[in-house]
Amino acid sequence: MDRAKLLPGLTVAIPAYNEEASLEAVVRACVEAAPGVAEAWEVLIVDDASTDGTPALADRLAGLPGVRVIHHPENRGFGGSQQTAFESAAQPFIVLVPGDGQFPASDIPVLVEGRGSADIVLGVRVHREDPLQRRVQTRALSFVTRQLLGLRFRDVNWVKLYRTELVRGLCIESRRIGVDSEVLLKTKARGARFAEVEVSYLPRSAGKAASTHLPTVLRTAGELFGLWLKLKTGKL
Repeated sequence: MDRAKLLPGLTVAIPAYNEEASLEAVVRACVEAAPGVAEAWEVLIVDDASTDGTPALADRLAGLPGVRVIHHPENRGFGGSQQTAFESAAQPFIVLVPGDGQFPASDIPVLVEGRGSADIVLGVRVHREDPLQRRVQTRALSFVTRQLLGLRFRDVNWVKLYRTELVRGLCIESRRIGVDSEVLLKTKARGARFAEVEVSYLPRSAGKAASTHLPTVLRTAGELFGLWLKLKTGKL
């Protein structure tokens, strides 16, 4: 990458809940990718009170140069992990990379190069090969976010690059994947400028996404409906 296009500083935050099988590979890939896009960088693991070997693994990985870890004493959900990352980031830009390995760290430069003057760059997943249930859920979620919440982006719930000062101090109420819509709505109200770029989406190599469980789907729907009510009543 042209050094003139480098970010002044980047925090690569990795929210992780029970990602023992994939976390090490994700962290090492981020450590390799970050110096190529930022003058200063760090990798921040946010362990959301995992119940497997993730906490011990995260502590071991924190011994790598540029890596640190924050442990939640109790599970706060994806929204709580995002809040911790936003408040704890030491660099002026932050990207949240999932700990499940479905986003290749080698695509971080794609987000950076697509920034231009934008405050937030949304990664758009291409060549998705999800099972039918996941595709139906994705389409339903897209309908809600576009038609009810007015977030007319191609992909709301994937990896994004943020200007840290824009997301720091947000009061995040959502615990599940509704948090992405909440953050975009609140940063939009702060005058954020957006860009979208196409990025990769890899099959999950281990475990099962919690977002596919029916109780999680229903709770996420409740969060989105709550966002819509607040948007309509001016309480967002």
